[in-house]
Amino acid sequence: MLDADQQYDFVDAALIDTTGIDEKAGPGGPAFFRLPRGAAVVRCRFLTFAVATKMRQPFRVLRQLSLALAVLLPCAAMAQPSMIYLVRHGEKAVGTDPELIAQGQLRAQNIATTLHRAGIQAIFSTPTTRTLQTAQPLAQRLKLPVQQYAAETPKVLVEKVKALRGAVLVVGHSNTLSELVTLFGGAPGAEIADDEYDRLYQLINGADGKVTTVLLTSLPATPQQ
Repeated sequence: MLDADQQYDFVDAALIDTTGIDEKAGPGGPAFFRLPRGAAVVRCRFLTFAVATKMRQPFRVLRQLSLALAVLLPCAAMAQPSMIYLVRHGEKAVGTDPELIAQGQLRAQNIATTLHRAGIQAIFSTPTTRTLQTAQPLAQRLKLPVQQYAAETPKVLVEKVKALRGAVLVVGHSNTLSELVTLFGGAPGAEIADDEYDRLYQLINGADGKVTTVLLTSLPATPQQ
């Protein structure tokens, strides 16, 4: 607990024990807390840890700083989506930039029905018509924008997604999903056949940094050969 009797400076804080401490609005609107002058602050991506100790107590500072640093490893694991879903676009017509046919539109609706309660916070799609149309039903249902990415630079997308929190949906192609799954730390399995549209990857990021790959099916299921 922070000592309310000590002299305080303004320090941006995300997660601290503020019992008995006055909260004030900072100049930009976010909450600021008054912390002891000379307090040691340890910051990771989403959390701020404050060690409210005067610097004239070095041994106590080191002890409390060590405790704060002990949480940095799990904090680093939090700096990524809890879940990543990856799907191929639905069944398409022929042409240079084809649209979804009726069965593909049905698949897109079914994907939206399956994932609308999955906590999706961001949706990504390549700029092709078929992938955008696959992503659109869920985006409309959740009132989220569809963020476009370039299939030719998958690492750019991966870095952007890893900086997010919550669950994420990525819509791609039969010849791009396997690489994306691998870059996210998952196991893509067998190559996606040209006539296979029902593969739905669920990548679960564990607190230990390990990724669990769950292979789901979007309806209607692709007939087995």
